[in-house]
Amino acid sequence: MLRNALGILIGISIVTILTAYGGVGVNLLLALSRDEVPHESVLSYMIVTGYFLGVAILLLLAAAFTLAEFRNWKIKNQGVLAYTTFSLLLALAIVHLAVFFVGLSDQEVKNLFVDESVPYAALTFVLVGLFFTLRRVTRA
Repeated sequence: MLRNALGILIGISIVTILTAYGGVGVNLLLALSRDEVPHESVLSYMIVTGYFLGVAILLLLAAAFTLAEFRNWKIKNQGVLAYTTFSLLLALAIVHLAVFFVGLSDQEVKNLFVDESVPYAALTFVLVGLFFTLRRVTRA
């Protein structure tokens, strides 16, 4: 029962973060391709776009590894790949929170993208903790 509850919480977390980050990443990518961003902030927008899309891709991988835990799929090097994926998610969330606390020279990018998405970065910490708890419960 605990295993199922953890799976539901992980799924809700992944869907919540994925829709937010994926939507912002795709919209930023379209804005960059249409040249709709200020020219002095293009590099900042490109970095933020890469961040959001990178997290979205890692979340899709996290969803696959979570399903693999429940379906008993045998993925070659599953443990190593899952720990790498969640470690990268954790590292990106730490970078996000560091930028939030330290600051950014481009205030528009900081206000629109960094400050507004801090709850999702914090939820990423919860997601990683839930997954590692699920792995511990499944292996016990």
